[in-house]
Amino acid sequence: RITVSDAVALRQAILNGGAAAPPEEPDSPANPTEGWNTSAKGRYYYKDGAFLTGRQTIGGLRYDFDENGLCLTRAGIDVSTWQTALDWTKLKSQGVEFAFVRLGYRGYGAAGTLRTDDQYDRHMSGAAAAGVDTGVYFFSQATGAAEGAEEAAYVLSHLGSYTISYPIVIDIEYLGISDARAESISKAARTAAAKAFCDAILAAGYWPMIYANPDMCKNGLDLSLLSGYDFWLAHYTEETSFSHPFQVWQYSESGKLDGFPGQADVNLCYRDYPTFLKQNGYNKLS
Repeated sequence: RITVSDAVALRQAILNGGAAAPPEEPDSPANPTEGWNTSAKGRYYYKDGAFLTGRQTIGGLRYDFDENGLCLTRAGIDVSTWQTALDWTKLKSQGVEFAFVRLGYRGYGAAGTLRTDDQYDRHMSGAAAAGVDTGVYFFSQATGAAEGAEEAAYVLSHLGSYTISYPIVIDIEYLGISDARAESISKAARTAAAKAFCDAILAAGYWPMIYANPDMCKNGLDLSLLSGYDFWLAHYTEETSFSHPFQVWQYSESGKLDGFPGQADVNLCYRDYPTFLKQNGYNKLS
């Protein structure tokens, strides 16, 4: 179970390269107004005469605040070909700060053809125009290291001229479909595919990430061999007992947001990726 104290420790560890910093009193905003307020230390939400603390939902999006009211997370969504009528301006004004956009996928069957998501350009340009930060993901069906590296090369060659201020992600899922080519491969082969993808992304100067749910992590991946990479957890629950470190949490697939027809995948992120990547020279942001 991730408590607020756990979230504070995670944030401190991330910001300090793995070593938790001594506790520090946040510099909360003086004379706050109702809603979001910003100080030198970060963001706070003021409501009914007090700063919010703990787990809160604001405008349909989840946030974690520490005991002093400092917001520990950023709110985001992920999108693909299935979303065709998004109002990015409404999403931004509601609180969506980032989006992971599906760049492409590998097809089923023996051919395993690599394809670009037909909404990729539309989503990337729409998010950019509204001021929503973006990362990209690739839906993998790689059966080993060679195909994992091939998928990474495909992503790198199709990024276009967009600003990528969040990680480049390999999306690894069980599908329960007979012709899903990676459904029954070994844990070793799937782990090798993920590692090869991440290694190739990192070698190109971009920051990699792995997306998976707890079942995949238990049965399909050897996380001990992937501990050097950031992780995006898909776990639809109010609290999670997942113990492997994660920087992004997809906590629901049924979010309700203005500007997003139907149900949205909603995420919270514990790392300020635009700042982190720029300061460390990744994703061509510096």
